[in-house]
Amino acid sequence: MDIKEYNNKKQQPFSKQRSLIILLSFFGEFPWYFNFFLHSCKNNPTVSFYIITDNNKIFNKPKNVSLVTKTIKQFQKLATEKLGFPTALIQAYKICDFRPSLGFLFPELIAGFDFWGYGDIDIIYGNLRKFLTDELLDNYDIFSFRPEYLTGSFTILRNTKKINTLFMQSRDYKIVLSQNEYFNFDECNFIFSPLQDEISIDEIPCQIESMTHVVRRKEKEHSLRPYFDWHLVEGSAGNVKWNNGKIIYMNQFEAILYHFLKFKDRCKHKVLIPKNKNEVICFSQNNIYKRKLS
Repeated sequence: MDIKEYNNKKQQPFSKQRSLIILLSFFGEFPWYFNFFLHSCKNNPTVSFYIITDNNKIFNKPKNVSLVTKTIKQFQKLATEKLGFPTALIQAYKICDFRPSLGFLFPELIAGFDFWGYGDIDIIYGNLRKFLTDELLDNYDIFSFRPEYLTGSFTILRNTKKINTLFMQSRDYKIVLSQNEYFNFDECNFIFSPLQDEISIDEIPCQIESMTHVVRRKEKEHSLRPYFDWHLVEGSAGNVKWNNGKIIYMNQFEAILYHFLKFKDRCKHKVLIPKNKNEVICFSQNNIYKRKLS
């Protein structure tokens, strides 16, 4: 599908809620957990999803999921033209550094939406609208669902020129997007541990100024309203249930999403997605199994 086709086909924003579109990218053969991801998109019908990919072999694609067909080279060419300097994109994982720029690179996709986001496909969404209420969206400009740093797995941004070009506020964005090295620009330049130890980001030596650096700086300047809080489950946590579109952790807490991280490599039994409302998918530390509701 070319630009004109998917522009004409583009879904209209939903009228009663703040409209939201999620931009994702993946190149190559889709992994085993991709069907879980698609099913969780289906469970969020008031959110639109666009996947930038060179793979159009998707079966059982929900109505609110669309594809933007591009190769890595085509993506790189577009980025170079839009940004005005030579960009690097030799391997697919490097595209993570480009995530904060997706709204700038693809304005035709986010046009008309109140908010847009970026993220991974190694996740299953819970009930997004329970967390992304209109009240919350009206009071903040950028949203991360960990308290310490922006999450590459899922970040939401207000659709304005100021926010869509926020990545350009990093003194290092041209270095990041023009070199083959992956810098973890979309998050925090790999300083996860000290941030989790509650050390100020200004006190931690870094190779580059990441998006978290930019957001925290703008917050101090009172020119940006970021939201940081813990609403997700990650890794081989265990005690996670996926029940009728909800992510439940330890039978107590509802989460906005479950990010597989290392779990996707450790998982031994890759069961099918639930077929009806009487089935619950349960995630242990290294396995997936189904349970029927009594």
